[in-house]
Amino acid sequence: AARFSRPQGLAIDGDVLFIADTGNHLVRAANLRARLVATVAGTGRQGVWGEAGGAAWETPISSPWDLVVANRLLFVAMAGLHQIWMIDLERQLALPYAGSGREARVDGPVDEAAFAQPSGVALAASTLFVADSESNIIRAVDLPPKNHVRTLAGGDLFEFGDQDGKGDGVRLQHPMGIAWAGGRLFVADTYNHRIKTLDPASGKVAA
Repeated sequence: AARFSRPQGLAIDGDVLFIADTGNHLVRAANLRARLVATVAGTGRQGVWGEAGGAAWETPISSPWDLVVANRLLFVAMAGLHQIWMIDLERQLALPYAGSGREARVDGPVDEAAFAQPSGVALAASTLFVADSESNIIRAVDLPPKNHVRTLAGGDLFEFGDQDGKGDGVRLQHPMGIAWAGGRLFVADTYNHRIKTLDPASGKVAA
């Protein structure tokens, strides 16, 4: 039987369930019909800052926390590296996509932006939403061709709390889970023990 260590995030594509096997520093795929589990990315060794990516099975990764699948691409909240990674399932490549690896709140082009322990992801059309936990914020990553990171709501590394409102006036505390439904984001504001909604167009957050 397959053994996991602290599996966190799940994403399904047809008969395949993708699993963020956080404690083992792996991304796995479970074929639900065949009842077989295979490694998609990672070596089992924890990756370090500055990992450049490459062949998916030969590239160390660090604490993958959540993932979404779109058009044979997996976008992974790589909490341990403070980045969003992309796994190309067809070419079997695992590469950093967004974030410099520096732990910070920095918006801008994907290779200049910075995250702080991104832990939850959700996809809507060509936008990837991210619960950036240590920064206490919710981000939006505009996927190709824009390739740009922006903050929707929340504070910063040491600016946390429990305050509804709009944009930078919002205070969250270590949001970890995020889901998209009905034109809104639902946010697990973990350390505040609350579920909140976020309108990505206005940046308005309410419990």
